[in-house]
Amino acid sequence: MEFTKLAFIDLETTGLEPILSMNGFLVAPWHEIIEIGCVIADMKNPSKAIDELSFKVLPEHPERITSGAQEINGYNEKDWKNALPLEEAMRRLIDFVSGSVLFAGNISFDWVFLQIALAKSGYTKEKIDETLYYSKRESSSFAAGRLFVPQTPVTLEMFSGRTIEKQLGLESEPKPHRAINGARQIHSIFSRAWARKT
Repeated sequence: MEFTKLAFIDLETTGLEPILSMNGFLVAPWHEIIEIGCVIADMKNPSKAIDELSFKVLPEHPERITSGAQEINGYNEKDWKNALPLEEAMRRLIDFVSGSVLFAGNISFDWVFLQIALAKSGYTKEKIDETLYYSKRESSSFAAGRLFVPQTPVTLEMFSGRTIEKQLGLESEPKPHRAINGARQIHSIFSRAWARKT
C-alpha cells in the first residue's frame, strides 16, 4: 500500500490504564476508548485538512471510568446511548486512516489503546501494518524539534502540549474534551510547526 496521507488522531478513554494486573493476571482492556476523532491531511499539503471523522464508542465496562476521565471527557450514559460498538468503530477508523502515517498528541498512550481495541476487534498485526505506516509520530515532539534552536537546553517542559501551544499561538482545547477537537488541535500544532522555518 502507498502511504500518502497524515492521520491526526485523538482518543477519549475511561481512564489511563489500558491494561491492569490483577491477582497475577493481565486484564485488557481495563480502561477503554469511548471517543475517537481524526483529521486527515495529504502529505503534499499537510497544513490543509481534507477530511474528518468523529464518533463515540460504547464502553463494555462504563463502571470502570475514573472520576478524572469523566471530568475531562464528560462521559454519561445519555450522550453515549447511540455510540458505536467497538468492532464497528474500529472498522470505520481503519477504513478512514488506510494509507496514513499516524500522529497523536501522546502516541504511546493512544497507540496502546488502539492496538488493544483493534486486536479485540479481530485485526491482526499484519492487517494493521498493511493499513498504517509502521512508524507512529507525536505532534508535540515534531513541533519541539522545529521550534527550539539547537542551543536551547532540553527540558521536559519544552515537550508539553501547553508549552507547544503557547509557542505556536494556539488556545488550549476546551473542556469537556471532545476527541475531534483534540485531533484538530494536533493537526494545528503540526501545521504551524511545519510552516516554521528551521
